[in-house]
Amino acid sequence: MESVSSFLIFLSLIENFLRLLIIFTLLNLSIKDIKFFLSFTIVAFLQLFFRGFAVTPLSLFFLSFFVYVGILIKVYKKKLIISAITTGLVLMFYTLLESILVPLQSLVYNVDLAVVVKSPLLRILFFLPQVLAMVITFLIIKKYNINFENYYNIIDDEELAVMSDEEIDLTEEKRISSTIFLASVFLIIQGLFIITSNWSGRIFAFFGENSIFNSPLFVNLIVILLTLVLLYLLRYLVQTLLIQRNEIIKRVQEKNAQRLSWELRMQYHDYNHHLGMINMMLAMNQVDQAKRYLKGVVDELESVEEIVRSGNEALNALLYSKIARGNKREVPVEILLENPVCPMKVTDWDLNRIIGNLLDNAIEALEDIANDKSVKLTIKGGSDYNLFNVKTFGIVIDDEKEARIFERGFTSKGEEGHGLGLAICKQLVDRYDGKIYINKDEDKNYTAFVVLLPALG
Repeated sequence: MESVSSFLIFLSLIENFLRLLIIFTLLNLSIKDIKFFLSFTIVAFLQLFFRGFAVTPLSLFFLSFFVYVGILIKVYKKKLIISAITTGLVLMFYTLLESILVPLQSLVYNVDLAVVVKSPLLRILFFLPQVLAMVITFLIIKKYNINFENYYNIIDDEELAVMSDEEIDLTEEKRISSTIFLASVFLIIQGLFIITSNWSGRIFAFFGENSIFNSPLFVNLIVILLTLVLLYLLRYLVQTLLIQRNEIIKRVQEKNAQRLSWELRMQYHDYNHHLGMINMMLAMNQVDQAKRYLKGVVDELESVEEIVRSGNEALNALLYSKIARGNKREVPVEILLENPVCPMKVTDWDLNRIIGNLLDNAIEALEDIANDKSVKLTIKGGSDYNLFNVKTFGIVIDDEKEARIFERGFTSKGEEGHGLGLAICKQLVDRYDGKIYINKDEDKNYTAFVVLLPALG
């Protein structure tokens, strides 16, 4: 049992700030809002509260784990698996640093750990290397843009639905995804076991006098080696799954491209039929009907030809897929190409995720509307930015929803499983230094999502 002092409160706040800083950075969450500061403050004071009882350091470890995961799920709407894995790895990393640096400094300074615990000045001195190591870790994550959610997306089957509206067999991919989940859980369990054994027996122990095998340094060296092996195995599994995922994407894109090519061939094949119908109407002096029929034929051809001229093959396939989806749900989808897109920083996969989510959101929003509804995508390539404007005619979003529309988990549908698409769009656009904003016009009865993606300079 340890008495709670202002000094202990200060150390606890700094410790939880550093741990949450790494967790939030790995999950690409903002650390500039009030929720971040409330989160580490809550955990710090919960730890201080339980320190007043006879609890072990390991109990505080698991308390932090469950509170962090709960905050990520309830407040930030993160999924359980990514929250647990990220939190577990960061806490294990922090604990490993502590179990290495504290005994090492005790050896270097020739100071008994019992003396360190009783001296605030020594505790700060021993704590500073941990702070430095966590700050360096934070800078490395920022420099190399390490984002655990990107790795999780590799094993998220739902993201594939954005690419195609046709059912594909994902049995093998789901088995591999399950393997990744199990491997991740195994890593955390094994890591916790190793650290638990090391912590409980060594963290407050002194170096043995008779054998190197009693030294915490030796134990920690083994921990490091085992961790490196486990990380290598996890990296291999992720690479394997990435290869599998790329094969799925390729299959979906090829299938959509075949559908687009088939549609073009069918339309050209029907020319004689259309000409025959128009000729018959004119012969019967049904000029107005012939004009309407001809306009329908031209509009249908132009819709497909606009897609073909977009300048991006992956986007071509996606757009035809979304037009087909709109037709199934009786929501007209129109493509207007002002200029072909220029090469961009964004990958084809992420571009399709952005445009696919916007179109899906627009189509779903109009399903229950009876009349005067349509979706219009305008594409305008440029040397600086490529513009994508998705207009949803039939709905005008109110100001309250507009203010929260890009928040993860927010949805106007009131249904479980919604509220991620627009948040994903915002996250992806920000990643490539683009812009996304809303235009709306009550007189014309539309809401538009405008995306600007930088072109390659």
